[in-house]
Amino acid sequence: MSQLSVEILESVDPTLWNSWVSRAEFGAMFQTTFWADKISDLWDCRPYFFVVRHENQPLDQPALVLVGFDIRSDFIADEHTPRSTFLKELAYKFLGVRRHFQWFGQPAVVDQAVAVESCKVLLLEMERFCRAKKIHRVGPSELPISNMASIPPHWQTKEWATLIVDLQQGEDALWRNLKKTARKAIRSAREKGISVRQIRSPDEFPAYFDFVSRCAARYGKKVYFKDLEISWRRLHDSAVFEIFIAEKDGNPIASLGVWGYNGIIAELGSFQSEHSFSEKLYGGDLIKWEVLRWGSMHGYRAFDLAGVNPNPLTEKERGIRQFKEKWGGQYQPYMIISWKDKDAT
Repeated sequence: MSQLSVEILESVDPTLWNSWVSRAEFGAMFQTTFWADKISDLWDCRPYFFVVRHENQPLDQPALVLVGFDIRSDFIADEHTPRSTFLKELAYKFLGVRRHFQWFGQPAVVDQAVAVESCKVLLLEMERFCRAKKIHRVGPSELPISNMASIPPHWQTKEWATLIVDLQQGEDALWRNLKKTARKAIRSAREKGISVRQIRSPDEFPAYFDFVSRCAARYGKKVYFKDLEISWRRLHDSAVFEIFIAEKDGNPIASLGVWGYNGIIAELGSFQSEHSFSEKLYGGDLIKWEVLRWGSMHGYRAFDLAGVNPNPLTEKERGIRQFKEKWGGQYQPYMIISWKDKDAT
């Protein structure tokens, strides 16, 4: 077997790079230049493009590709940010207090025959890169559990999981594979007159943002208009970024975002109003089913339900897993890994 080497680039040809990601069976949006542009805009950070190659293979035949980011602060400023908080976070950014290196999703493995070896050389080279840049932390980021042997012993690991629905099986099979509780909830939502539609234009963002902000506040969370705006601009036409809204009597009661690339889509930003929850309107159930139908009809391969704890510790985590298991997905574990330079002072 030929030796593997790692090249780190500060810029790439978008068409060529994204074609490499597409050649990986599970090459997802998080390794594309579209995602690199999105994160760079959101956090004002620099992307780096890692290419693992066989030394005796042509340059256009990589074994693995990955986009990582030198993040000095994951703070997002918007019109609601207090000035004192903004100034503090600005200081953090320039002092590098929260600086770390991170990638999202899993590496795009183009050559599965050398997947473990490629991940191993990638992680070791990333350590050297970070030390040279005086970056003392990496992650938390993802790695396939099948590549666990590639993780150096001084990296920290935690098992996590997701559920993947096969969208190629067709609508009838999708419906049959739902649990009975999901089918019952969908029927109930339809009987209550709930409908689902997509956002078609950024002109709809203010009303949508007002709704999700109120929903997020119920859980003590915050959403950012800037994130929504950038995601639409960078991903909607180049990759996949869609927002679905469930409504009753013309009023929003639930919403769900979808993003993806290369035939793989994933959910994000699931919100439900207090009224929908307390009255058991099942807007979240209907919206999930409509997204599955939409993904199947548009020819996508798989729908990622976006993460569950394999060992739920709280009632909330158990509820999340129980809800996501209703949709006929296959359980897929993966590793969350991180590294800290113990020699850093």
